[in-house]
Amino acid sequence: MMPTSPADDELEVEPGENNSSNRPIRDVGPKEQDGPEKLPLELWLSIFSHLQLGDLRSSTLTCSAFRWLAQPLLFTVLDVSPFFLAYHMNHRILRPRKYLDRTVERLQFYCSVHIAPAVRHCWISPYSRSGFPPRNARDYLDPELVIDTVVNALSFFPNLRILSWHCIDFSERWWDSVHRLPIEVLWINSCTFTGSQLRCLPVRHLDLDQWAWRGVVTNQPSVHELHSSGVSRDVLSLVLHPEHIQHISVPRSDTCVRLLSTMIMMDPFVSLLVLRIPFSVTYSAEFKETLINCPSLEELRIFTPMDTSNEDIRDIQMIRLPSSALRSLSVFEGPYTLLATFGEGRPLKNAVLWGLDESSSHCDPSKLASTLHQFSLLNNNLLVLRTSVSFITLELLTAISSFPILKSLEMTSIDSPRVLEPLITESNQRGDASRVAFLYDILRSIQLPPSIESLRIFTQLGPGSVNILTQEREAMEFGESMARSHSLLQCVEIRYGRSYWTGTYTYISCWKRSTLYTDGEATSLGNIDFKVHRRNITFPSVRHVPSGTNSSGDSKTTWRVVMWMRQVYNRFFS
Repeated sequence: MMPTSPADDELEVEPGENNSSNRPIRDVGPKEQDGPEKLPLELWLSIFSHLQLGDLRSSTLTCSAFRWLAQPLLFTVLDVSPFFLAYHMNHRILRPRKYLDRTVERLQFYCSVHIAPAVRHCWISPYSRSGFPPRNARDYLDPELVIDTVVNALSFFPNLRILSWHCIDFSERWWDSVHRLPIEVLWINSCTFTGSQLRCLPVRHLDLDQWAWRGVVTNQPSVHELHSSGVSRDVLSLVLHPEHIQHISVPRSDTCVRLLSTMIMMDPFVSLLVLRIPFSVTYSAEFKETLINCPSLEELRIFTPMDTSNEDIRDIQMIRLPSSALRSLSVFEGPYTLLATFGEGRPLKNAVLWGLDESSSHCDPSKLASTLHQFSLLNNNLLVLRTSVSFITLELLTAISSFPILKSLEMTSIDSPRVLEPLITESNQRGDASRVAFLYDILRSIQLPPSIESLRIFTQLGPGSVNILTQEREAMEFGESMARSHSLLQCVEIRYGRSYWTGTYTYISCWKRSTLYTDGEATSLGNIDFKVHRRNITFPSVRHVPSGTNSSGDSKTTWRVVMWMRQVYNRFFS
């Protein structure tokens, strides 16, 4: 019998590990008199599965019945980091020896009868899911000891379906243990094999050489693995099965070249539905042959290049595909110059377009408008359109309106003040409107397709000197006017102002329809949710030097720097 986990005060949990209560309760099940109302257990489990992690933890503290039902959902991921990778360096940062003992104790808890069926994902990676704990360079642990311990315990999890394996070469024994598991989703980074006569692992979802950020795929190659060779051809030949694989995603160029050259040597991939690749491989002959070898492909996504300022990538010409290829393609993401190549004669319904005309992969609005107008003559079945442009124009909106059954439109715009400032000043002679109201006027002046249901605009136009109440009123009036001229429109979301690297904008306006449009009888068709996101930075007071510190030398210099930082922030960023 597996022993239970030690008490919380006996086990010090490091960052990167599940730090919820690790003490399983007795497997007695919920009693009928426990819990509010006598709802079926299946219904409670369905409710708990939709809760956020913090709410789920709170639910386990409500009563014994909820604890018995919800606790396993806190431990669906078994995450282990046998070592860490130094930033931009090709060497390992090892763990202390006591980490092995803690891993064994965690595994004993995870393997308990109550918790084991809930484990669906095993994360063995140098990328911690929640941070890096302090390390002691004099107390190193062999990573293979940790990996051995974890791999030996994987058979205790009957519902394990996801395996993340990063920067660790497979030994023959490890691969044999993994091969026995019902793995459906495999995420591997920078690894090869150190054995022979290994059997194929037929997975359905494959992620290769992805940068792991907080435990999720980022569609970017890892900066920590620049000096590694990526996933080897030997590994690819064992995880690619033409009759099983359904989803492949690889942002790294050299790994993708190995992937495509391996795929064209195999039988047709009749089950492959999704392929995500970097832009740099789209001009290769292997790419064309691979697409021909994937007759059932429904979704093709081409990642934006890391450096869009490179003039060489602007001259890349895609090899023309035969009309018999990709007959099932319905989703395309990539440069707008390839829209006709992948959309003509195919049931394309969802398009995500970027370009190489401007910085940050934004499109020139005039060129994009011309491309969309020509494409509408070839394919008018487009339902969803997402695009990034330097600024929004009437010409572009007119071209978008040529798709008669378009339901969702999302546009991200830089809206450079240098280009738009004269137009904004001319349209706002009274000076009582915000700068983003100029964009409202452009959108109101065009009739979008009558089938439009969702409109989302991201822009860097700011409010100017207009207060919050006026901005909210303008957003409400814009949402109402768009809803009255488009009877099926359900949601209008505008995000504007300064954008941050996390994708957050300063102002978020979201209008949602709450009543049907019936000949103007309703005074208000919907409600608006207006939010303001501000980045709060608190600096220490600089009016006096804190007591107990020397008022001369380094201390006075430090406080002068703090005072200068506050002045710069208040002048340019507040």
